[in-house]
Amino acid sequence: MIRSAFLGSQFVGQLRQASIDDVEVVWAGSNAERFAAEVPPLKPDVVVVDLSELETESDQAVTLLLDRCNAELAIITYSFARRQLIRALTSNSRVRALQLPVTLTTLRAHLAPMVIRRVLESTRREAPPMKHAEPKYDREQLGRLMEVASSVQCECPSNVAQVLRHHSIDSGVEPMKNSSARLLVVDDSASMRHIIRDLLLRLGFTDIDEAPDGRVAYERFQRTPYDLIMTDWSMPHFDGIALLRAIRQGTERQATPVIVLTGHVNTARVVEAIEAGADGFVAKPFIIPSLTEKVLRLVAALPARASQVAVRNTEAPTHAS
Repeated sequence: MIRSAFLGSQFVGQLRQASIDDVEVVWAGSNAERFAAEVPPLKPDVVVVDLSELETESDQAVTLLLDRCNAELAIITYSFARRQLIRALTSNSRVRALQLPVTLTTLRAHLAPMVIRRVLESTRREAPPMKHAEPKYDREQLGRLMEVASSVQCECPSNVAQVLRHHSIDSGVEPMKNSSARLLVVDDSASMRHIIRDLLLRLGFTDIDEAPDGRVAYERFQRTPYDLIMTDWSMPHFDGIALLRAIRQGTERQATPVIVLTGHVNTARVVEAIEAGADGFVAKPFIIPSLTEKVLRLVAALPARASQVAVRNTEAPTHAS
């Protein structure tokens, strides 16, 4: 958990209504004097300070306050402040400035790299002595990282996909060898597409396309025979269910396997996806073993599935002209 302290009335109001995943709030208030006296002994990892709560605009005074807290990261927020003050404060690499209004979701995005690093540090396996082996992460640990990444709605460069590229994955299954299956990943979040793509590459798939929404995905589907499509549900313009229905109602490749992923799970959605023709349904944030099992099962069944479709097409009645 990331220990945090907040100085600012707007943060106090937001924190009464919601919380930030993986963040423990050790102090929250709007009294600058109490903040200066009570927060340093708490040793927070992060301090969030609204400059409007301070009676000074001296960068030296603000810097002294932040230094006393000795936090790994300080986020200062402002509405109207001198550019010189902001420039002076952010010259320190541990200080970031955000212009108000700032939501808890925005703060969560800025804290994501720290959260991910803490998860990695807490789950890292010790390498055997003298072997200097690269650390590996098991399925449970990687699933935790996926939860962190998929809960952050941003395209920040420090996403977990980039972290995972530098580590080997103990997925619990043997990668497919020489797989010729062609896959399409559809999601409006570039970071989530990269995460899923990395997982598929590590499972042995090499022919992987991406699409940012259902409309682009359907255009590519009409031109390209995919063996498996993985699509997010909620996307602008043309969502995942609309894409699924378009595929099932088309005249070609109607039987293409489709896995639907969604962060909004309820019985009605599951039923709607199944009735629309989904071959798999995965809740987000997803756990690696769950998605892996569905992908490998559907790809392994491709030859039998193609044979069944061919038989149905052969047995379909013909009409004399």
